[in-house]
Amino acid sequence: MIGPGDILPNAAKKFADKIALVCGSESFTFGELNRMSDSLACEIAKLGVQPGEAVSLFSQNRWEWLVTYHGILKAGAVVNPINVMLTQDELAFILVDRRAKRTPLAG
Repeated sequence: MIGPGDILPNAAKKFADKIALVCGSESFTFGELNRMSDSLACEIAKLGVQPGEAVSLFSQNRWEWLVTYHGILKAGAVVNPINVMLTQDELAFILVDRRAKRTPLAG
């Protein structure tokens, strides 16, 4: 059974050298995104994030968001994407409600 953390690795197996993402003047292949998210997944695990634990992702729409999203999934964690348009009070409520334990990863 394919899980959420398998989406990018499966695409990278089929389309490793094909462009997956273009951001401004930068472009990334499926293979590059897969390797970067693998590296991030290792770093997330080193932080002590356990499988099934929610990790909040608070960032503008940028390529790092995509890498972080897939890194969180590969670490076995659950992505809690947070809209950057929220007010400080709304953001604080979400982080308290999710019982955030760490400083969110910034990109």
